[in-house]
Amino acid sequence: MEQAFTFLKAVADPRGRCNRKGLVIAAGMMLAVELIVASGLWASGRQLDDKAVLPIKALLIYLAFSAAAQRLHDVGRSAWNMAWAMLALIGWSVVLAVAVMLNMPPEQLAPGERGHLIVFAGVALPLVTALLWLHFAPGMSGANRFGPTPQGLGFAQCVSAERHEAVAMAA
Repeated sequence: MEQAFTFLKAVADPRGRCNRKGLVIAAGMMLAVELIVASGLWASGRQLDDKAVLPIKALLIYLAFSAAAQRLHDVGRSAWNMAWAMLALIGWSVVLAVAVMLNMPPEQLAPGERGHLIVFAGVALPLVTALLWLHFAPGMSGANRFGPTPQGLGFAQCVSAERHEAVAMAA
C-alpha cells in the first residue's frame, strides 16, 4: 500500500522525470481506474457522462498532464511544450475545419459523414503521433536540469532548488 501511495505521489508531482516504463505504468493505472468507474456506472445503470464522475475525470486529466510533463522532462524538454503544442493544435483544428466547411456541402459535415471524418482524423493524427513519440522516445541518460535519471518504477522526483542547480551544472 505504501508503494502505491509513493507511486501516486510521484505521478501527481509534475516536477522531476518519468521514463517510458513509468509512463506505461501510469497510463495503465489510469486506464484501470477508467474501466472500474465505467463498470461501476454500467452496473448501477448510470451514464458515462454522469456528474458524479467529473471529479474523477478531473483528477485523471491532471495526472495525465503531470505524467506527460515528467516524460517531457526525461527527454530534456520543458513541459511548456505542451502549451505551445495545444495552441498549435487549436489553430490547426480551426484551419482544417474552416477549409472542410468551405470545400464541402453542409450535409457532409454531419457526424459520420466524410467531412466530419476528415476533420476528426486531421485533429486526432497529431495527437496520436505526439502520444506515440512520448511513449517511445528515449530519455536522456544521466541527470538533466529536471532531475536525476528515473529508477525503480520509472519516476525521479525533482531535487531541491540548490541541488537542482548542481544537477543541472553537472549535466
